[in-house]
Amino acid sequence: MSSLVSKLSLGIIGIVAIIGGVGSGMAASMAVAEGKLTNDEASDGEVDPELAPRFIQMDTLVINLADAGGGRLLRPKLTVEATPAAADRFEQLTPRIRDDVIRVVNDWTYEDIDGANGKNSLRTVLQGRIDDILEPEAIESLLYSDFVVH
Repeated sequence: MSSLVSKLSLGIIGIVAIIGGVGSGMAASMAVAEGKLTNDEASDGEVDPELAPRFIQMDTLVINLADAGGGRLLRPKLTVEATPAAADRFEQLTPRIRDDVIRVVNDWTYEDIDGANGKNSLRTVLQGRIDDILEPEAIESLLYSDFVVH
């Protein structure tokens, strides 16, 4: 009986190892296909620092929402994922980007941003506006580090 258990345990470990290896290989292949890694980088697992995405965290913003009667504030903290070229451009244009984000969000109400769909809609709009400012460089994604409404 213990021999059977040992063989089953070894078999399960082998299957898990195969699945893990195949998954890693597929991830590396997809990265090569998308141009994020070269074949040499995929084989040794290292990403060229020149090509690695950068994360830039903006200072917390305080923005009045357009609710009737006023009084509601949104305090988002945004993080941008960008290529090195876009990150450099982002850092140069941060004051302009902050101003644009504030002006865009100022037209939104609490109901507009409430829930996951509202937050995703705002993210899509803001990412589009930031991309327009950074043209021709574009950001990979816009992430919320904090999203607080007062």
